[in-house]
Amino acid sequence: MNIGELEKVFKSRNIVVLSISKEELRDVLVLAAQFLDKDFNKICYVSFSKPYGTLVDAFKKAGLKESKFFFIDTLTSTVTTPKEVSNCLFIESPSDLTSIKLSISEAVKMGCEIVFVDSFTTLLVYNSPEDVVKFSNSLLTKIRVDGKKALLVTLKEDEKNELVKGLYEFADEVIK
Repeated sequence: MNIGELEKVFKSRNIVVLSISKEELRDVLVLAAQFLDKDFNKICYVSFSKPYGTLVDAFKKAGLKESKFFFIDTLTSTVTTPKEVSNCLFIESPSDLTSIKLSISEAVKMGCEIVFVDSFTTLLVYNSPEDVVKFSNSLLTKIRVDGKKALLVTLKEDEKNELVKGLYEFADEVIK
Protein backbone atom coordinates (compact mmCIF):
# COMPACT_ATOMS: atom_id res chain seq x y z
CA MET A 1 0.00 0.00 0.00
CA ASN A 2 1.22 3.45 -0.75
CA ILE A 3 -0.04 6.84 0.32
CA GLY A 4 -0.54 7.97 -3.27
CA GLU A 5 -3.07 5.21 -3.83
CA LEU A 6 -5.07 6.29 -0.75
CA GLU A 7 -4.99 9.94 -1.83
CA LYS A 8 -6.26 9.05 -5.29
CA VAL A 9 -9.06 6.83 -3.97
CA PHE A 10 -10.29 9.36 -1.38
CA LYS A 11 -10.71 12.07 -4.01
CA SER A 12 -13.75 10.23 -5.38
CA ARG A 13 -14.71 7.67 -2.70
CA ASN A 14 -16.13 7.99 0.81
CA ILE A 15 -15.84 4.53 2.34
CA VAL A 16 -12.64 2.60 1.72
CA VAL A 17 -11.58 -0.78 3.09
CA LEU A 18 -7.86 -1.42 3.36
CA SER A 19 -7.08 -5.15 3.49
CA ILE A 20 -3.61 -5.89 4.84
CA SER A 21 -1.72 -8.82 6.30
CA LYS A 22 -1.01 -9.16 10.02
CA GLU A 23 2.68 -8.61 9.30
CA GLU A 24 1.95 -5.26 7.63
CA LEU A 25 -0.48 -4.02 10.28
CA ARG A 26 1.82 -1.87 12.42
CA ASP A 27 3.61 -0.17 9.55
CA VAL A 28 0.51 0.36 7.42
CA LEU A 29 -1.43 1.88 10.31
CA VAL A 30 1.27 4.53 10.72
CA LEU A 31 1.39 5.15 6.95
CA ALA A 32 -2.39 5.50 6.80
CA ALA A 33 -2.34 7.86 9.79
CA GLN A 34 0.32 9.96 8.01
CA PHE A 35 -1.94 10.23 4.96
CA LEU A 36 -4.92 11.18 7.11
CA ASP A 37 -2.83 13.71 9.05
CA LYS A 38 -1.84 15.35 5.78
CA ASP A 39 -5.25 15.39 4.06
CA PHE A 40 -7.79 15.90 6.88
CA ASN A 41 -8.16 18.49 9.63
CA LYS A 42 -9.74 16.24 12.26
CA ILE A 43 -9.62 12.42 12.34
CA CYS A 44 -11.56 10.01 14.52
CA TYR A 45 -9.31 7.00 15.16
CA VAL A 46 -11.24 3.99 16.49
CA SER A 47 -8.85 1.36 17.79
CA PHE A 48 -9.76 -2.25 18.39
CA SER A 49 -6.16 -3.47 18.24
CA LYS A 50 -3.97 -0.99 20.15
CA PRO A 51 -4.48 1.07 23.32
CA TYR A 52 -4.40 4.86 23.24
CA GLY A 53 -0.96 5.16 24.87
CA THR A 54 0.65 2.85 22.33
CA LEU A 55 -0.91 4.78 19.44
CA VAL A 56 0.17 8.16 20.78
CA ASP A 57 3.76 6.93 21.20
CA ALA A 58 3.81 5.58 17.62
CA PHE A 59 2.32 8.81 16.28
CA LYS A 60 4.92 10.93 18.08
CA LYS A 61 7.73 8.79 16.64
CA ALA A 62 6.23 9.24 13.15
CA GLY A 63 5.99 13.02 13.59
CA LEU A 64 2.19 13.10 13.49
CA LYS A 65 0.14 15.90 15.02
CA GLU A 66 -1.67 14.19 17.87
CA SER A 67 -4.00 17.21 18.14
CA LYS A 68 -5.58 16.35 14.77
CA PHE A 69 -6.74 12.96 16.08
CA PHE A 70 -9.62 12.11 18.36
CA PHE A 71 -9.22 8.56 19.67
CA ILE A 72 -11.81 6.00 20.67
CA ASP A 73 -9.96 3.36 22.67
CA THR A 74 -11.81 0.09 23.27
CA LEU A 75 -8.96 -1.72 25.01
CA THR A 76 -7.41 0.26 27.86
CA SER A 77 -10.49 0.12 30.09
CA THR A 78 -10.50 -3.68 29.92
CA VAL A 79 -7.30 -3.78 31.99
CA THR A 80 -7.15 -0.52 33.96
CA THR A 81 -9.00 2.67 34.75
CA PRO A 82 -7.52 5.18 32.31
CA LYS A 83 -6.74 8.77 33.17
CA GLU A 84 -9.11 11.16 31.45
CA VAL A 85 -7.62 12.94 28.43
CA SER A 86 -9.23 15.53 26.17
CA ASN A 87 -8.64 13.74 22.87
CA CYS A 88 -9.79 10.23 23.74
CA LEU A 89 -12.92 8.42 24.84
CA PHE A 90 -12.26 5.16 26.61
CA ILE A 91 -14.93 2.53 26.01
CA GLU A 92 -15.43 -0.14 28.70
CA SER A 93 -15.14 -3.03 26.25
CA PRO A 94 -14.96 -3.81 22.52
CA SER A 95 -18.24 -5.67 23.04
CA ASP A 96 -20.07 -2.41 23.86
CA LEU A 97 -21.05 -1.66 20.27
CA THR A 98 -23.69 0.88 21.27
CA SER A 99 -21.16 3.01 23.18
CA ILE A 100 -18.69 2.72 20.30
CA LYS A 101 -21.27 3.94 17.77
CA LEU A 102 -22.41 6.80 20.04
CA SER A 103 -18.77 7.82 20.60
CA ILE A 104 -18.14 7.89 16.85
CA SER A 105 -21.26 10.02 16.37
CA GLU A 106 -19.99 12.39 19.06
CA ALA A 107 -16.58 12.62 17.34
CA VAL A 108 -18.27 13.47 14.04
CA LYS A 109 -20.32 16.20 15.80
CA MET A 110 -17.02 17.55 17.19
CA GLY A 111 -15.74 18.04 13.63
CA CYS A 112 -14.06 14.79 12.63
CA GLU A 113 -14.13 14.51 8.84
CA ILE A 114 -13.09 10.88 8.62
CA VAL A 115 -13.43 7.78 10.77
CA PHE A 116 -10.39 5.49 10.74
CA VAL A 117 -11.14 2.02 12.15
CA ASP A 118 -8.26 -0.26 13.14
CA SER A 119 -8.85 -3.27 12.80
CA PHE A 120 -12.49 -3.94 12.18
CA THR A 121 -12.26 -7.72 12.19
CA THR A 122 -10.93 -7.69 15.77
CA LEU A 123 -14.52 -6.97 16.84
CA LEU A 124 -15.30 -10.62 16.07
CA VAL A 125 -13.21 -11.69 19.05
CA TYR A 126 -15.64 -9.88 21.35
CA ASN A 127 -18.97 -9.98 19.49
CA SER A 128 -21.10 -12.33 17.41
CA PRO A 129 -20.73 -12.03 13.63
CA GLU A 130 -24.40 -11.01 13.37
CA ASP A 131 -23.96 -8.15 15.86
CA VAL A 132 -20.82 -6.91 14.13
CA VAL A 133 -22.49 -6.98 10.70
CA LYS A 134 -25.46 -4.97 12.04
CA PHE A 135 -23.08 -2.56 13.76
CA SER A 136 -20.96 -2.07 10.63
CA ASN A 137 -23.96 -1.51 8.35
CA SER A 138 -25.50 0.99 10.79
CA LEU A 139 -22.20 2.81 11.32
CA LEU A 140 -21.37 3.07 7.62
CA THR A 141 -24.88 4.24 6.78
CA LYS A 142 -24.53 6.97 9.43
CA ILE A 143 -21.16 8.01 7.99
CA ARG A 144 -22.66 8.26 4.49
CA VAL A 145 -25.72 10.20 5.68
CA ASP A 146 -23.46 12.63 7.58
CA GLY A 147 -21.36 13.16 4.43
CA LYS A 148 -18.16 11.94 6.10
CA LYS A 149 -15.49 9.47 5.02
CA ALA A 150 -14.26 6.21 6.50
CA LEU A 151 -11.13 4.10 6.22
CA LEU A 152 -11.63 0.59 7.59
CA VAL A 153 -8.70 -1.75 8.09
CA THR A 154 -9.28 -5.49 7.78
CA LEU A 155 -6.86 -8.38 7.76
CA LYS A 156 -6.27 -10.35 4.55
CA GLU A 157 -6.34 -13.49 6.64
CA ASP A 158 -10.04 -12.77 7.35
CA GLU A 159 -11.16 -12.20 3.74
CA LYS A 160 -13.40 -15.29 3.69
CA ASN A 161 -15.25 -14.07 6.79
CA GLU A 162 -18.85 -12.93 6.22
CA LEU A 163 -18.20 -9.63 7.98
CA VAL A 164 -15.33 -8.77 5.66
CA LYS A 165 -17.36 -9.79 2.61
CA GLY A 166 -20.12 -7.47 3.84
CA LEU A 167 -17.68 -4.60 4.37
CA TYR A 168 -16.35 -5.12 0.85
CA GLU A 169 -19.88 -4.87 -0.54
CA PHE A 170 -20.69 -1.76 1.47
CA ALA A 171 -17.45 0.05 0.63
CA ASP A 172 -16.89 2.32 -2.32
CA GLU A 173 -13.42 0.87 -2.80
CA VAL A 174 -11.33 -2.01 -1.48
CA ILE A 175 -7.55 -1.73 -1.55
CA LYS A 176 -5.68 -5.03 -1.23
